[in-house]
Amino acid sequence: MNTSKMKKADSILSQVLIDHIKRHEAGQKKYGGSMDDNHKSLAAWIKDAKEELMDAVVYLTKVEKLLTGDNTSDKLYYDSEKKQK
Repeated sequence: MNTSKMKKADSILSQVLIDHIKRHEAGQKKYGGSMDDNHKSLAAWIKDAKEELMDAVVYLTKVEKLLTGDNTSDKLYYDSEKKQK
């Protein structure tokens, strides 16, 4: 890659890229390979992505509550033993 013509990335983008590379390296170490080496089914990739995004929504909701000072503890009660349709 010719870096002589590259512009300096802003600090936020730089941090995102550094974090991404660190996560990639940790994943390679943990799972013993790269994404190129992983040959899951399309359905499995979709399931994994949905789970990751659901986790992200939980984290964002927590941060939102912290930022807004919302300390209510409304709860949704459900039977986790019931099978989903």
